[in-house]
Amino acid sequence: AVVSTQSTGSVGHDTQIKIWDLSARTLCHTHTLPHPPTHCTLHRSSNLLAVSVNTGTVSLVDIDTRKIVREFPHSDTVLDMCYSVDGKYLLVCSADGTIRQWDLITAKLVDCFKTHSLVTSISLSKENLVTTHNNELGICLWTNRTLYENVELRPLPDDYEPRTVDLVDADCITDMEIEDSSEEEWKSTDQISESLITLSSVPKARWTALSKLDIIKKRNKPKAPPTAPKAAPFFLTTTKELVPKFVVEGKEEEETEKMKAVRSEESEFQRVIMRTEDVGEVLKYFDSLPPSVLDIELQSLAPLDGGSHELVSRFVDILVGAVKLRGNYDVLQAYINVFLKYNRQYLIETDSLHPQLVQLKSLHSETWLEMQQRIQECLCVTNFLKSATL
Repeated sequence: AVVSTQSTGSVGHDTQIKIWDLSARTLCHTHTLPHPPTHCTLHRSSNLLAVSVNTGTVSLVDIDTRKIVREFPHSDTVLDMCYSVDGKYLLVCSADGTIRQWDLITAKLVDCFKTHSLVTSISLSKENLVTTHNNELGICLWTNRTLYENVELRPLPDDYEPRTVDLVDADCITDMEIEDSSEEEWKSTDQISESLITLSSVPKARWTALSKLDIIKKRNKPKAPPTAPKAAPFFLTTTKELVPKFVVEGKEEEETEKMKAVRSEESEFQRVIMRTEDVGEVLKYFDSLPPSVLDIELQSLAPLDGGSHELVSRFVDILVGAVKLRGNYDVLQAYINVFLKYNRQYLIETDSLHPQLVQLKSLHSETWLEMQQRIQECLCVTNFLKSATL
């Protein structure tokens, strides 16, 4: 028995095909075959039931209309059959050693080949045909050529003689010498074309955490501050630093990560952006930094936060160059977001930075509008193909 969405079809050795209504549990239709059936298979999307009889004929029954819509003759008993994924083709293997591909729309044979070893079963996916053979160990995979080259499936003539295809011997595979693949691994270019936009290979969790680091810190903050145990009078309290210092009563100051960054003379982050001319190398360095470190460094660019005007100007130039490269586009949005969040007041008040910001805004807008237009074109074509009646 085979089941569709609303009906059930049963095929028995009494040469009858019976179609049942699942909701009403009643017999809807009965069709008598001329010979006993051997195999049957159903394509659920189209409700087409393929039934083969012992003479080799395959009948295609439409369960919705309850009629035989196609018949495909074969010279010998059918051993197995299957539909293509889209339901346009039916593949049949028979006892004469052939595998035939039938076009269900035109009811024509479009491909046929033979193997030395008898095919016992077949199964078809979008990319490969899987077959098993008599007296053969394992399975055989046949590649779908239409995925890699232009193949025009034309109807074959009635007197077509199928070609014989040799199978790969398992012993040959075992004895095959494995070539030494010591060549350098091929790597794709960072940017295939200047008209394209490339996303970063950085894990998404890293750059999304950068733009929402304040929320994450607030969420992970303990509800109550940790209480220090009462120290014995014999011991003196020390600060929690790499080089501990004694705490003087009445002069204890809370030290934040931002204040530590301000006191440092020049961080590695600042040295890299000031002394590295290649924007690509700078972006690779940014990708290697943890989100928390990058967040602190971006806070410390302005003069009031321990940085300088040159640092802010240089970072804007890096952002402009990164937009021109059209690479790491998703991570670049996070960098721009955090940079503007911490330094917007200084950028507004400093007139000398306005030309650079105007250039950054113009390039960013042009890139985004171009990408948005391409996405919109793809969506329009996709919606047309989904709704149009071809």
